[in-house]
Amino acid sequence: MDVYKETVEKLRKLRLNETQMSQEQFVRYASVLKKYRREIITGANEILSHFWFGGLYIKKGRQADVLCKEIQQIIDDESAKGEMKRLKDILFQTYSLDEFLTAAYRVHCKIPNCMQSFAPRISRLQSRGFMPRHRKAAARRILLKAG
Repeated sequence: MDVYKETVEKLRKLRLNETQMSQEQFVRYASVLKKYRREIITGANEILSHFWFGGLYIKKGRQADVLCKEIQQIIDDESAKGEMKRLKDILFQTYSLDEFLTAAYRVHCKIPNCMQSFAPRISRLQSRGFMPRHRKAAARRILLKAG
C-alpha cells in the first residue's frame, strides 16, 4: 500500500476514534493516540516531501549541499513563522490530506525560486563537462519541473 493511501486510512481511523471517544478514554489512551499521530505525521512528511520537491533526486556533492542548505533555510524560515505548526493543526483538525496539501502550497511556491538560483550552477557544470550527456538531459527535466 502506498504512503498516501496508508495515511488517508490512518486519518480516517483517527477521526472515527476521536469523535467517538469520551474524555476518560482520551486520557486513558493518550499515549496510543500520540503514537498514532506520530505515524500519521511521518506519512504526511513523506507526502509533503514528494509534493514540494516533485520527486527530485539530489546526489551528494558540494553543489547539492548548497541546494539542500537553501531548501532547509526556506523550511526553517517557514517553521519560525509558525507555518509547519499551522500545517500540523490543519491535518489534525480536518483529518484531510487534501486540505493539508492545499495549505502547504504556499511553501511549495517558494521552493522553485530556490531551484532557479541553483540552475546556473547546473549550467556551469554542464559547460565544464562535469555532467555526462544523459545527466544534462535529466538536469534540464528537473529544472523544467521546478519552474
